[in-house]
Amino acid sequence: MHVHDVTDSIKERLRQNEQILLGGEGLFAAREAVDRLVWRTYIERLHLRENYPGIPGCRFYRDDQACRSASPYRRDTRRRVSGLYGSPAGERPLYTQSLSGAFSGRNLAAFGYDMMSEATRAQAMRMAAESGKTTISGKVKLMQETHGKEQAGF
Repeated sequence: MHVHDVTDSIKERLRQNEQILLGGEGLFAAREAVDRLVWRTYIERLHLRENYPGIPGCRFYRDDQACRSASPYRRDTRRRVSGLYGSPAGERPLYTQSLSGAFSGRNLAAFGYDMMSEATRAQAMRMAAESGKTTISGKVKLMQETHGKEQAGF
């Protein structure tokens, strides 16, 4: 019975993660444009800490072309955020960037990060794009894990 309870608990936790993503999909479908402020408002209204303990945040990624032309990008460069153009550097067929999430503390390490620069993340993003369904990546080290005890992410 205990194994069944643990399995059900894990499944429920994954459903919660998926619900956040499906809500985000609805936000993108309902609006002509979603910028950092709109996304932050959505995430803040979820009250992650209270309603989804263990989920520190949720980001969206845009292709590089969209990032270069978006007004939030121009505002953020004036704040002198480093690494906005597809960090880390390197040649790849597609570039993505995170322009969302908290703009402070350890979260700055993930700002501008290119998910396509790492195989596990890139595979999950391609699978999700091709299938149109939520996809879980394999185990990854979160960019925010810059010091202290590291947590695995997906």
